[in-house]
Amino acid sequence: MANEEKLLQENDDLKQIIKEQKEIIEQLKQLLYGKKTEKIPVNENQTSLFDDEELDEMAEEVEYDEVVEKTTKTVVRHHSKKAKVGKRKKYLDKLEQVDQVHALSQQDLICPDCHQEMEKIGTRVASREVELEPAKVHCVNHLVETAKCHHCHPGPRIKSVQVK
Repeated sequence: MANEEKLLQENDDLKQIIKEQKEIIEQLKQLLYGKKTEKIPVNENQTSLFDDEELDEMAEEVEYDEVVEKTTKTVVRHHSKKAKVGKRKKYLDKLEQVDQVHALSQQDLICPDCHQEMEKIGTRVASREVELEPAKVHCVNHLVETAKCHHCHPGPRIKSVQVK
């Protein structure tokens, strides 16, 4: 029986500890998430910019007739989806490929700096687009010729056609 009384006393003690811990948790929640007021501590050693009479006059001038609450509502028009990388390229690669070369004219092959003839050095893909013909779909690769001037100094002059 003494053992039973001892266990009951220990149980009561543990219940009391749990109750105290719950109170502490509630106080901490209130501090963390509860309502807060912005109270500025007044330092008694700090002198005021105004006389006591001026402060009293300013307090009398302020009158509050009514309280107006303003509410704002944020409306999200649409969420932009991130483009899936590489999906368009994979689709275009599956189509029949048709190359359309935009060649440099003779006038474009003249270097604007030294007026020497430039040498063609290759082509690059400027853009890709899908064209739909009746009952036929293919991918048009717009290739742009590029030319380089070997006579210019201090660095090489490279020129290519602008695709519209």
